[in-house]
Amino acid sequence: MIYSLIVFYGIIILYHIISIVTLHIRWYENITSLSLLRDLWWVAIVSVTALWKYKDILPFVRQRKYPLLISSITIISAIGLSLRQWTQRYNIFIGIKYGYMFLWILLSALFVWRTLSKEQKEKITTILPKVLITTIIAGLLRQMAKYIRPDFFFNIGYGAIGDFVFGQEPPIYYRTWPGWEPRLQGLFAWPNNYGYFLAAFFPLLIYTFQQQITKNKKLLWGIAVSITVISIILTLSRTAWIWTILGIILIYATRFKQHKKILWAVLITTITSILWLSILKWSSTQEHIIQKLSSIQYIIDKPLWYWLGSSWPAIHHEGTILPENYYIQIAIDTGTVWAILLLLTLIILLHNTKIYNKNNNSKPLMIGFFILLVMGLFLHVFEDSMVNYIFFITRGLYIWYESKQKI
Repeated sequence: MIYSLIVFYGIIILYHIISIVTLHIRWYENITSLSLLRDLWWVAIVSVTALWKYKDILPFVRQRKYPLLISSITIISAIGLSLRQWTQRYNIFIGIKYGYMFLWILLSALFVWRTLSKEQKEKITTILPKVLITTIIAGLLRQMAKYIRPDFFFNIGYGAIGDFVFGQEPPIYYRTWPGWEPRLQGLFAWPNNYGYFLAAFFPLLIYTFQQQITKNKKLLWGIAVSITVISIILTLSRTAWIWTILGIILIYATRFKQHKKILWAVLITTITSILWLSILKWSSTQEHIIQKLSSIQYIIDKPLWYWLGSSWPAIHHEGTILPENYYIQIAIDTGTVWAILLLLTLIILLHNTKIYNKNNNSKPLMIGFFILLVMGLFLHVFEDSMVNYIFFITRGLYIWYESKQKI
């Protein structure tokens, strides 16, 4: 089981590259099938684990009864409401995938990690930060390779510089607009998604750096953190910039209280940088504002529900509304009541991490989860299954590792 998890984790990290190199994006139906196979693999891992450790199912359900109950009621109700609207099954599937699938990944990951031994958890928690920084370095090298040998990437299925168009070749790299600097996307399909990944995991990398004792390891992890900071900047994602700074403030909250001048310097520098980038990307900034305000009107006009798959990212299918906000997306799809229930579930899952000691390995991932939830106010952070699998499987590992250590 442990080797299956490790291989699965590796494939998730390389998923975007594997899908393009092996299938070419122009055969989109094949890539959709590959995505489905990936999801079925995770279902198989969870199912085999449940059969193998069936005695752990009831204790797990008892411990996580509130998020399990609320999320189940929310999803089942959303499906029922959508069927009542005569929504097509495909749209319902899309709505669940982009709106709720991350909950399934998180809860199932918590169960899977529960069944592993302490030795297995210790081994993986030691390797994982190294895997993360290797992924980040590989992302930079891949971007450099695109500049040096663009012909190679065109030959394996990438298209011209531009923006994402559903069913067509992904651009070799993205720009905010023609003539602007390319945005770093690493091994991910989209710069914003890479920004989610970096911002969510940055607290864990900082924590790993702090844990080093020897000078050589301290230096190496200092370089790793610096590379991560550079990567965050090169995504040109304002959301990633802002909430990475928030993560730093939360990590060093005690020190900032003692050195308020440093805190003010960090805040002023951050605000200035964001304003500068927002002005340079004014057309993008304006579009974000317009979409958010217009999306609120949809909720006012119809506060009960529309249907699953009516809003982003479903606009690449049959959806028509682009809210630029995950919570507004859920409120549009399923109604304000179910959006509130979902938010309650997320708060419970966030709070569960805090039941352990304050100075533990799970604290950085608690901060990372909090960052993802806040980023959801500005973007659709849970649209990328690659980010969902990598982060929530990791978070499940650390939470259960800490719970076993405490026991």
